[in-house]
Amino acid sequence: MANEDKKDTKSQVEELYAWISKIPLSKPTKNLSRDLSDAVITAEILKIYYPRYVDLHNYVSVNSITAKKENWNMLNRKVLSKLDMKLTKSVINQLANCHPGAAENMLLEIKKKVVQDGVDLQIPQKQPQNDFVEEGNIPDESMSSPVDQPTSKSLDSKTSIFSRAKQMISFILGWFASWLCIWNYFQDTKFQLTNHLRNFLKENAKASNGENINEENDVRVKIVQKMQELHVMMCNLNHKLTYLESITKLKDL
Repeated sequence: MANEDKKDTKSQVEELYAWISKIPLSKPTKNLSRDLSDAVITAEILKIYYPRYVDLHNYVSVNSITAKKENWNMLNRKVLSKLDMKLTKSVINQLANCHPGAAENMLLEIKKKVVQDGVDLQIPQKQPQNDFVEEGNIPDESMSSPVDQPTSKSLDSKTSIFSRAKQMISFILGWFASWLCIWNYFQDTKFQLTNHLRNFLKENAKASNGENINEENDVRVKIVQKMQELHVMMCNLNHKLTYLESITKLKDL
């Protein structure tokens, strides 16, 4: 029985490696315990079968055990818990520490889940080395309906459309905000210039009024001086006339 269990386990591991080899990953998996310890490869596998649950930019290759556990905790919280595959802390600790057999058991559970959910045919096959495909080696997915099997290309195209729309909206909002800032700046400048011009005109009006008042005062002073001079002249003439009259009277006598 022990030998049979070992054979079954060995065959399962071989099937597991064969299954992994068909999946397009960012790097080859030579040692599952080491390569899967930071949860990045696991996230890539889940992204292929359950794309709407996984955001790959959340998972970055790391070396420290603490950072690896953080990756696993995020994957556990955001993806695995939604797929009813939530991991315990002890399992996460084993995966982060490259415990023998932990990665294989994890992948076996994922493979079992994929088969149960019927999404195993959605995986994009790696391109063959030759330019032709031999008869009998055509992937099964070519025989299925595109409606029943949404590919990653369609998902990527939808994502690109949404991202472009988001970028366009952000650009329009940014342009509108910049235009408002410029408009407010010109309005403030116009208001300040108007106030400066108004104050300048008021000051000029006051200055001109002051000059007119000074000129009127000068004219009045000159008129008064002329009148005083005329009064003095009249007084002198009166004195002279009186003197002449007195002289003529004396001659008559």
